Amino acid sequence: MGRVRYRYKPVLGLPDDFTVLEEIKSFCTAASCVKRFKRTRIGLIGYTSLSI
Repeated sequence: MGRVRYRYKPVLGLPDDFTVLEEIKSFCTAASCVKRFKRTRIGLIGYTSLSI
């Protein structure tokens, strides 16, 4: 996966372990947020903000 430039995080543990599931859930939530922000367009119409 490193060769095709996918970001991944190795997780070690048993599938029944609560901490492993929480770690996977946390990573998936963060990855989803990053994906949404990459698609978001942010702009300003009208006057300049803070005199920039």
